[in-house]
Amino acid sequence: MIALTLGLIVGLGTALVLGKLKDRKSELAVSFLLPLLTYEMANGIYGGFGDYVYFSTPLGDFTTSEFIGLQTFLAWLIMLVYVRIRGRGAFEIDEFPSLFAFFWAITAFGLGLSASAWPALALPGLIIYALLAWRGWKNPFWILNARPCSGELEELSRKLGLGCLTDEKSYGVYNFEGTLLVGGRLREFPRWKKLIECVAKVREPGRNVNLFLHAIYLSAVPIGVLLGRGITTMLPLLILLLLSYYTTLKLSVSLTRRALRGECRAIAKEYAEFFKEKKRKRRGFIVD
Repeated sequence: MIALTLGLIVGLGTALVLGKLKDRKSELAVSFLLPLLTYEMANGIYGGFGDYVYFSTPLGDFTTSEFIGLQTFLAWLIMLVYVRIRGRGAFEIDEFPSLFAFFWAITAFGLGLSASAWPALALPGLIIYALLAWRGWKNPFWILNARPCSGELEELSRKLGLGCLTDEKSYGVYNFEGTLLVGGRLREFPRWKKLIECVAKVREPGRNVNLFLHAIYLSAVPIGVLLGRGITTMLPLLILLLLSYYTTLKLSVSLTRRALRGECRAIAKEYAEFFKEKKRKRRGFIVD
C-alpha cells in the first residue's frame, strides 16, 4: 500500500517534527490531514487505472476504487488513534468549543473521502463515528489541559450543582455536559462570578440539536459518494468541511445568546467585548 505508506511518512513525519520544534497543537493539526494526504497520493498513483484492474493484498483483492478507498480509510483510522494518544491534555479551555466542532468536521471529512472511492466503507465508518460520539458524550474533556476547580470556583460550582474544570491561561467560561469550564484568567473580568451564574442557567442543547449538528458534519459522506473518487472531489469536501465547522460554531453561539435573559444578556454583551479584546491581543480565532 504505497499511498498509505507515503501518507504516513509525510504526514506523521511532519507532525512529529512540528511537535518537537513547536508544540503538540501543531503536531495534531498536521495529523488531521493524514486521510487527505493518503487520498491525494492514492489518486495520483492509482487514479489512472480503471476498475477492471485488481490489486492483490494480504487483505484480499481490490479494484482501483476500492484500493484507494481502503487506504484512505486506514489512514483515517490511524489519524483517530494518533489524535487520541497524542491529544490528551494538549488544549486550553478557550480552544474547546472550536476544537470540538473541528474534530467532528474533519472526522466526517476523512470518512467522506473514503466513501467517495468505496461507498461500502460508509457503513463501518458511520458505526465508528457513532461510537466516538457516544464516548465523547461520556468523557469529552480528555483533550483539555485542565484540572478540577478549587477555592471560590469549587464553592460556586457546587452551589450551582455543576462540576468544574479550570486552567491557567484561558478567559472563557462554558457549561458543557453538566461541567463548568472556567478559564483561569476569567477573574480579570469584573463580573466574573455573575457571568458564571448566568452561563450555568443556560440550558444545554438537547439531543435533537446534537443529532442535527452531527447530521451537518456527516453530510460529507453522501456528498462524497455522489461525487465519486478523484482529485476534484477533495475541493468540494474541503469547502463543506469549512462550512460545516463554521455553521455549527455559529449555531451554538446563537443558541446560547438566545437563552440569556435580562441582566445576563447585558453581562454577556459586556463580556463579549472583554473576550474579543483579550483574544485580539493573543491573536485568537473568534466566532461572533
